[in-house]
Amino acid sequence: MERRFPVGLRSFLTAGVMSALMGTVATIATAEQSRQPILISGIQEPEEMRVEPLQSNKVEPPAPLRELAEATNNFSKKNLPEWLPVLDRILAKYPDFPEGYVFRIGALCEINDRRRAISDINSALKFKNSSQSIKDGLAGWLSMRAKLACRW
Repeated sequence: MERRFPVGLRSFLTAGVMSALMGTVATIATAEQSRQPILISGIQEPEEMRVEPLQSNKVEPPAPLRELAEATNNFSKKNLPEWLPVLDRILAKYPDFPEGYVFRIGALCEINDRRRAISDINSALKFKNSSQSIKDGLAGWLSMRAKLACRW
């Protein structure tokens, strides 16, 4: 009898992966936004406060994040298993890239590969100090690991 992910667990894991993805994308978008002055109609700033907006340096995302972004543009967001070869290549090149493991967990859950999904959760947790999204959702990641291990 084939063992499959329960529907609720698959949805839970996919939601966790998408949450991490949105956190990563939001971080990049915030870093790239230029700082604009706040203008309120009918309010005029005093003379001493009228200055040019600060120039922000454009932040270049790290190489693994850039490669991940390029890879996600080439594939369907709904078909995570087709990302596996690219994610495997990125993680072979950058084994300390926690967001890569996060994306691969979703793809592995779609193809019911629990063993590799648990391994990737452990790898992502090992590098949690370099990922704000994993640090912020640490309890969720520990819960996912426990649920996968329990249903093995």
